[in-house]
Amino acid sequence: MSTQQHLTMRDEDNLKHSRRIEENLVPSRFKQTSVLLVEDNLADAVYVEEMLPSAFYKVQRVSSLAAAHEINSDSIDVVLLDLSLPDGHGLQTCVSMIEHAPLAPIIILTGLEDEEIGLRAVKLGAQDFILKREITESTLARSIRYAIERKSWEEGVRQSAIQAKQSEAQAREIAANLELSLKASNTGVWSWDFVNDKLKSDSRHAALFECDEDNFGDTLQHFLDRIHVDDRDATAHAIKSAVKEKTGYHTEFRTVWSDGSTHYITARGQVLSDRSGVAVFMAGICTDVTSEKEEQENAKRLLVLEKHEDFIATLTHDLKNPLIGAERLLEMFMQGQLGPLEDEQRKLIGLMRQSNSDMLALIHNLLEVYRFDAGAPPFDFSQVEVAKLSAICVEQLRGAAQAGGVDLSTNFLSGDHTITVDIIALRRVLMNLVGNAIKFTQAGGIITVSGKRVGEHYILEVTDNGSGIAPDDVEQLFRRFSQAKSTKRYGTGTGLGLYLCRQLVEAHGGQITCTSVDGAGTVFTVVLPIDQ
Repeated sequence: MSTQQHLTMRDEDNLKHSRRIEENLVPSRFKQTSVLLVEDNLADAVYVEEMLPSAFYKVQRVSSLAAAHEINSDSIDVVLLDLSLPDGHGLQTCVSMIEHAPLAPIIILTGLEDEEIGLRAVKLGAQDFILKREITESTLARSIRYAIERKSWEEGVRQSAIQAKQSEAQAREIAANLELSLKASNTGVWSWDFVNDKLKSDSRHAALFECDEDNFGDTLQHFLDRIHVDDRDATAHAIKSAVKEKTGYHTEFRTVWSDGSTHYITARGQVLSDRSGVAVFMAGICTDVTSEKEEQENAKRLLVLEKHEDFIATLTHDLKNPLIGAERLLEMFMQGQLGPLEDEQRKLIGLMRQSNSDMLALIHNLLEVYRFDAGAPPFDFSQVEVAKLSAICVEQLRGAAQAGGVDLSTNFLSGDHTITVDIIALRRVLMNLVGNAIKFTQAGGIITVSGKRVGEHYILEVTDNGSGIAPDDVEQLFRRFSQAKSTKRYGTGTGLGLYLCRQLVEAHGGQITCTSVDGAGTVFTVVLPIDQ
């Protein structure tokens, strides 16, 4: 086959891809969205179909993976996929569906007990997952819309990256497409050499403040002058604290444009130090979250109207989707799909990814508290082997522990470690306690999870040899939104993780306590009845 024939086939493929992206972005009022529903449970399938009006959606329903593979992938706009199919194999079902319909976004339908599997499916390439018991017409429609738009964006960036290798002209086109993608997400990049007080701002960052890159200003004071007067002191304090402590920077402030409109900006960054440990540089991103703020206000109005479930669903998607999108973009940078990175750039993006992951974890804690306070469904009690569950949690967190130079292990003596408990609730408690211990234990520290039966109760302990917690702060740890003041330990986040642990433990008829010696380590103790 000649080179010209190769080029012609490639151009036809690109044209077909472009047309498909355009079709996916056409509003639903102009065309029906083609939905492939892969669900073997008839009751669940009918329930989902009833939430997809025929005027807007054309649904094809199949009950097996084999039947799904017989459907022409070009006719599919979005796939709603159940992982528990008779001929499926868990997450491999998702991989198989992606291979069959690589251009169609996939939304996983999962039960509450498979929430972690849903998250893993998203990492494999699915666009989203929805808990079946929480599906509403609005959340399903929103998830389908976001999945199609996000998949189209990802495919556009990926195709642009491939074309960049072919010619310099194509590379310029890719840069333009990436610029448009970042502009569409209202995200700008900034850096600050605070030794010389020199601020650099790209065009997208300057646009967030309604000005050009050339006249934005090059000092910290220029930046602060463009912030709402009521937010300047708090923003300056957050920046100076990050520089002083050489930590991550995360704050939110307002800007007022010439038309009188108020815009909400979320800023995230990281301080970098020279070889001697002196902080010399800070860089990060700013994102316009005004629309998310407006949607949150709408969600609050729904809550006032006693539509609590819809509020929770809206909050989940509105907060989760921007972070998932950021995670995908940062991952593409780390993999080199958008060009080679220097070591310092790779380090900075890695820190941003960790910050993004921390934000997702905080959102999960926040949503769990809302669910619990709103009257969560009754616990599903079963016989759980605590030693095995603890080992699973430890293995999932071992990577984070090793990255921080912390040794993580379990210590369960031989004997019976089976108790009656809700496994999801106990896993949440373990992940929160061990995750906190990892985050706030210095390199070289040791964290141990242990447990034993004592009479009619089971005692589970998470022990570390870190810096400890001051006595005054120990009393505040389990209060809602409370954070330690006299020490940095357990002093980041929303102040909801330990509060949620207490709520879950006490709902099981148990008790959680903290024993700590300032400078000599901490022990969190969970006491649960063996039988419910």
